[in-house]
Amino acid sequence: SFLAFFSFTISIISLLRRRASGNKIDKKFRRVSITIFLFTAVFLFCNIPSFLYQLAQLVHIIWPNSFTHNIMWDRHSILYYVGRLWLQMYPMFLNSALNPCLYLWRMPQFRAWLRSALRCTKQSKAKIPNINLLDC
Repeated sequence: SFLAFFSFTISIISLLRRRASGNKIDKKFRRVSITIFLFTAVFLFCNIPSFLYQLAQLVHIIWPNSFTHNIMWDRHSILYYVGRLWLQMYPMFLNSALNPCLYLWRMPQFRAWLRSALRCTKQSKAKIPNINLLDC
């Protein structure tokens, strides 16, 4: 998480310091910086809840009578499982679901590749017979 936060900070600084000129290299640099910024922001948004939940668990293990309530860490409590699900599992699944969307939105090469792969798949179903590889 620290490396992602560092990358996030560097991309923001590079975006703010760089002057917007009309040449092609600067436009490409700006687009790449924005893409890195977006991927890092989604990563941080999805992983900070898990990090904070694990940090709270660590605090509870080290100091059992601290500010954290025992009902949250009791394995027989429903809050224990709901907390794990909502703060650890769902954000990671959300990150995995959002990454392909970001690829499609920010990377024209990926979009073109996916279109050609889908076209190729549709055409290949009509032209190529179904071959069972286990028979080979």
